[in-house]
Amino acid sequence: MTVEYSLSANHLTADPNDQKATVIPKETITYEGLKENIAKRGNTLTPIDIEAVLAAYHEEVGSLVANGYAVITPLVNIKPSIQGVFSDPSDTFDSKRHIIVATLSPGVDLNEKMASASPVKKSGSSNPTPDIITFIDANTNTYTIATPGKIGTIIGTELKFNPNNPAEGVFFKDLKSGNLTQVTDFAQLAPTKLIFIIPSRLAPSNYSLMVIKGYTKNVELRSDVYQQTITVK
Repeated sequence: MTVEYSLSANHLTADPNDQKATVIPKETITYEGLKENIAKRGNTLTPIDIEAVLAAYHEEVGSLVANGYAVITPLVNIKPSIQGVFSDPSDTFDSKRHIIVATLSPGVDLNEKMASASPVKKSGSSNPTPDIITFIDANTNTYTIATPGKIGTIIGTELKFNPNNPAEGVFFKDLKSGNLTQVTDFAQLAPTKLIFIIPSRLAPSNYSLMVIKGYTKNVELRSDVYQQTITVK
């Protein structure tokens, strides 16, 4: 097995010939897929056991981080952090200007595994596209529910887009009506993470979540759709 990657122009350096690598995931493993893979390892855990352990793990870690604790595990290290600008030393937290987010870094075991990762292979494809790995609703700490007016996070690759182009961005598509609702308020626009306010005007329904990004001088639009259906209750 190999880790496949493609190259595209690196706009962060002065040399116009410089390229950056983007890993092409073989596929996205969902929460359900993770449980199935654990069950296939031949251990004595039943699917019910796996569900109970993972649910308890996620609940405990999420609660600890949300209450100000740093959590260190072999897989990942998580700690709370605050984003936003404070005007002077006497300024205090303001939910209109600041948000509390989780900051993640790889744990010791994950670093060791990545140090011995599969050999890499250059893909023949030269057309990078956005790739949504997961969506997180901060209000419920879930991956398939969106809370209007609260913080949402998309994690993936090739996510950063041009906010000045109205054709690009993050969109919720109502699966019943087909109507698109565009996200307008962002706290972070980064290649691997988008943090935003979920539009308060989203009505209760099921939605698909997509990222649309422009490429090349002609702003060729390319997109990716999150594999999970998002529900607004």
